[in-house]
Amino acid sequence: MGTRKKFTPEELKHLRANPYTLRVTPDNISYTLAFKEAFWTLSLQGYTGPAAFRKLGYNTEVLGFERVHNTTKRIRREAKSLEGLHEGARGGVRKGKQHRRTPRLTKLPDGCGGRSCASSSRWRF
Repeated sequence: MGTRKKFTPEELKHLRANPYTLRVTPDNISYTLAFKEAFWTLSLQGYTGPAAFRKLGYNTEVLGFERVHNTTKRIRREAKSLEGLHEGARGGVRKGKQHRRTPRLTKLPDGCGGRSCASSSRWRF
């Protein structure tokens, strides 16, 4: 992960003035649902991520490449998800990123005591 730059007090003032900004701190920025919907519409019209940010009133140099790139990926993923677009950021465990546990053998089938059953379809998981 790259180093994210912190917003200066002057940059915070300009970011807060944008109606599409939900919350902004020196470290993070969250966007309104209206921003995400407008961004997705522009994306479907062929705008790149940085071009859509600029069209919606953001200075991409202030935000930085990493923020613009990651936000673009996140909005596109949200728009295609079953839950759809939502305001702000969602915390907690991401459903699509959970690690799958491999099933464990709970019990050998009756009468199976050795390697002869290892390739059998009678294994229970």
